[in-house]
Amino acid sequence: MRQIRFVMIAVMMCAIAISAFAGGEKCKGEAKDCVKKLEAKIAAKGWLGVETAKVEHGYFKVERVHAGSPAEAAGFQPGDVLLAINGAKFGDKEGKAALKKAKMGPGSEVEYIVKRADNKAKLVATLGHVPEKVAKIWIAEHIEHEHKGIKMASK
Repeated sequence: MRQIRFVMIAVMMCAIAISAFAGGEKCKGEAKDCVKKLEAKIAAKGWLGVETAKVEHGYFKVERVHAGSPAEAAGFQPGDVLLAINGAKFGDKEGKAALKKAKMGPGSEVEYIVKRADNKAKLVATLGHVPEKVAKIWIAEHIEHEHKGIKMASK
């Protein structure tokens, strides 16, 4: 049951991640070419290890912190609301936070300002590599949504 919940949450996060990886555009190439591009993008992407839900004003609420993740090491907790990343506020009209986040790879040290209860806290995390299990889910979700009719192999 716990594994099913993890997969369901990962699939939901994948839907958000797909548009970031594909730049919001429809994939026009062959599935195998897209997979290669996605693998390269994922390998270059820094991973914090939180699952979030968008809340008012363009902020993100932490729903889950993955065990053993950079987020756990930095002290993130479910219920934290992400307000800013490296000085760029989430929810600003220019999307500066999203642009900064997209350029951060594994090993990047990132400063988050979070709202916890009625206080603000500064949390610093060193981003890791996207775990293979998560990367596979993101890629499978992309194939399912962008390359209709392709069957994915299963174990």
